[in-house]
Amino acid sequence: MGETRRRRRRKHRGTPAGTVERKRGQPAARQRTRGPGYRHPTDRLLQPPSWRQSATRAAIAAVIVAVVFVVIGRPPLVAAGLAAFMFLIYVPLGYATDRALWRWRARRLGAARRGRDGRGKG
Repeated sequence: MGETRRRRRRKHRGTPAGTVERKRGQPAARQRTRGPGYRHPTDRLLQPPSWRQSATRAAIAAVIVAVVFVVIGRPPLVAAGLAAFMFLIYVPLGYATDRALWRWRARRLGAARRGRDGRGKG
């Protein structure tokens, strides 16, 4: 028995010249399902950095390093000590890096909104 064919979701419209055009963009129904609280993923890049984000990232990196050291044959106590030291170094280093990148993005976005010459669009 043959498989049932799936129907096209969008209609392709042909022109007299033989080219096929199709509508672009998201259907209105899909935009409505996102709801009023939806935030685009790139909006996260415009938020100022926090110590909590830096601590979370440092903790994940420290755990990975500890596991790798245990797997390659180091004693667990040495791996835990190295992970703790790395965590203490990575938190402020990560925060400083995030803050520098955030300032750079904010400056770049501000210059893009003002125009290339920096005098504004008016």
